[in-house]
Amino acid sequence: MTFGDTWAAGYVVGAAFEIPEAHVLATITYNSAINYDFDTSGAYGGTTDVETPQSVNVHIQAPISLSTLLFATVRWADWSEHTINPPGYPLGSLVHFNDTTTYRLGVVQMFSEQWAGFTSLTYEPSTDVSAEGPLDATDGLWGATLGAIYTKDRVKITTAISYHQFGDASGSSENLQTTI
Repeated sequence: MTFGDTWAAGYVVGAAFEIPEAHVLATITYNSAINYDFDTSGAYGGTTDVETPQSVNVHIQAPISLSTLLFATVRWADWSEHTINPPGYPLGSLVHFNDTTTYRLGVVQMFSEQWAGFTSLTYEPSTDVSAEGPLDATDGLWGATLGAIYTKDRVKITTAISYHQFGDASGSSENLQTTI
């Protein structure tokens, strides 16, 4: 299959609460689902309906000392509503994901006025549900990130390296044979 180019609009709504003198910040952001219609050619030609998931992000940061900041993020995504539906495709959608909640906990350490370092751990629990489509590739994850931040006047440069281990989704070979 080949998908044509398209675009669609969604919206983001958020709120934040900050105590600047205490370096405390809490935010919440909602991202709407977005629906696309792709012109499709190939095995399943026509118009393919795609819906990307809505999501909610919550972020909190607070100092634990004068030079150390603790942060936490929770992200929920409504992946069970994510679809890629080519016309005539025998299984309905190419993907059958489950909703996910991803947790991240990290620390930022200031070394000087210009330099800071950070590290974080990421965890997303496995849903333990078998994959049903040919694109269902992972189930759960854990990861670690290590980075540095350089700040000079109005310029901020952030570099990081991350390692993520994705859980395997166990799909049915019967489903895969049907799609090929």
